Amino acid sequence: MIIMLFAVTNSRLCREDFLTRMDKIASARPDRIIFREKQLSHTALCELAEKCSKICSKYSIPFSINSDIQAAQSLFADIHLPYSLFIKNYDKLGGFKAIGVSVHSAEEAVYTEQLGASYLIAGHIFATDCKKGLEPRGLKYLSEIVHSVAIPVLGIGGVTHDNVSDVMNTGAAGACVMSHLMICDDPDGEIRKIRFMLNADFGVDADASAYL
Repeated sequence: MIIMLFAVTNSRLCREDFLTRMDKIASARPDRIIFREKQLSHTALCELAEKCSKICSKYSIPFSINSDIQAAQSLFADIHLPYSLFIKNYDKLGGFKAIGVSVHSAEEAVYTEQLGASYLIAGHIFATDCKKGLEPRGLKYLSEIVHSVAIPVLGIGGVTHDNVSDVMNTGAAGACVMSHLMICDDPDGEIRKIRFMLNADFGVDADASAYL
């Protein structure tokens, strides 16, 4: 059984120096870090992403850039795209080792799989600070997407060590954590707690290398 734990960045929520927080997260060895900084210009994004990429390299953590295909190509990173951008650019992504896509329905998931996505992220599952005021889609929604495709699906949105087992019980291949890792006092400890819950409940060590 493959279990994946991804960390997603959001520097606007970070309560300390962002690169210091990145180092703490990477040192805890999630299976991937997705650099998601939509508020930055292309130039600023490239500059910060390069620094984050070096941190990930130090700990041998796979690194993806969200949305900015050019930046990902220039830094030899992997790519993660929202569904709309993936549909517009799927035929230009042949050079990427891993292609992640965010989807919001089983229909999108099926089509994305057919066009060559490596894995999918679906959310938001629980209430979360980065989606304040928006009703979470819930576990039933995640289960529907999981069972519509053969490629790995990860749940995102409000995931912590308290509810990650509920995410995995849908059949998901893993979970993504964003806002909680940006604001919690101990991101290393939180990742270790999530790992502990996964190992305790599912009796396996997370090993996503086959998909990374």
